[in-house]
Amino acid sequence: MKTDILKTPLGDIWIEDENGTCVPFEIVPNTCTNHNVFLKNDEDQKIDVTDYEECRMRLDTRDLKIGKNYYVRSSEHLEYLDSDEWLFTYGIRKDDKIMAISFPQPNDEYMMHQRINEDEMEGYYFETDSGQGNIVLRILDHKYMYIFFPVAWIWDIKNNTDDYEAAAVCMTWDGLSWNDIFGQKIK
Repeated sequence: MKTDILKTPLGDIWIEDENGTCVPFEIVPNTCTNHNVFLKNDEDQKIDVTDYEECRMRLDTRDLKIGKNYYVRSSEHLEYLDSDEWLFTYGIRKDDKIMAISFPQPNDEYMMHQRINEDEMEGYYFETDSGQGNIVLRILDHKYMYIFFPVAWIWDIKNNTDDYEAAAVCMTWDGLSWNDIFGQKIK
C-alpha cells in the first residue's frame, strides 16, 4: 500500500514534486541481515544492535515525470553522514537516537567528477541542495522500475554514538543491493 510519509522517531520523510505535491511511495522490508556494532571500531568488540527499526522506501518511477525534479524532504534537517560507491547517506542524530537514509546513485561516475551530462546518463540521479538539507532527485527516463531508499534508526544509545552511527549507515548500505540499484531495469 502506498503512503505519502514515513514517520520515524527522528522526524518524518516524504517526497515532493516541483509543485510541492507529495509523491506516494511504498514502505517495504529492508534486506539488511547484519545488525551489529563494532565498539571503538574494534572487530573484537562486536555487539548486536537490539533497539532498531529499518525499512526501504520504494518509489515507482512510473509515478514520476521525465525531466522533472523531485525533492526528498524531512521534518528535521538531514546532515551528510557518509558515502560509498554508488550511494550516499544522510541522517539525523538527536539525544540517544540515530537515523540514516541512503540514496542510490546509478550515475555515480558522472556525479563523482561533477560532470552532469544527462545525454550520457540513464534513469535518474541525485544532487544535494547544499545548505538546505534537501536531496534533489532528477528523473531522466523510466529505465528503472523502482528507486529504493533504505532507512534505519537506532535508539537507546548510551555510549559510542559514532559507532552506532556507522552501524545505522551500514544497515542502509546492506539494505541496498546491487540488484536494487541496477538489476531491476525495464528492458
